[in-house]
Amino acid sequence: MPNERLTDTQRAQIALDRFEPLMVGKPEREIQELAEKWGRSRNAIAGAIRQAFERKLVEIRPTEDVARILAHLTRDNILEESLKEKFPPLIEAIVVKTTETSSDYIHRDIGYGLARQLRALIPDRKSVV
Repeated sequence: MPNERLTDTQRAQIALDRFEPLMVGKPEREIQELAEKWGRSRNAIAGAIRQAFERKLVEIRPTEDVARILAHLTRDNILEESLKEKFPPLIEAIVVKTTETSSDYIHRDIGYGLARQLRALIPDRKSVV
């Protein structure tokens, strides 16, 4: 199976496997876990997920759960201010506190921190194009 090309159905299922835990407030599954499950390389799994989104086989839409997840995220305001003082051209700094060691979870937490900042900057019911 590892040498066979993935079908669109498989690409969609891999993407769903990765992000399904988000629906219940848990972190997405790690690429390595999916690689082992599907018997593919990490690169093949990452490519399948990217293709699933590019081909519009799957999509992710925000729900009210996003606000609940963001509520558990904490930022380091002191370090943010220190960075802005040390680097005057820096307009904004976002430092997210995390105890995670996996790059997938660290990227998730950084993404949530950025999402929270953007949410604060964009008025309700406005679109950004």
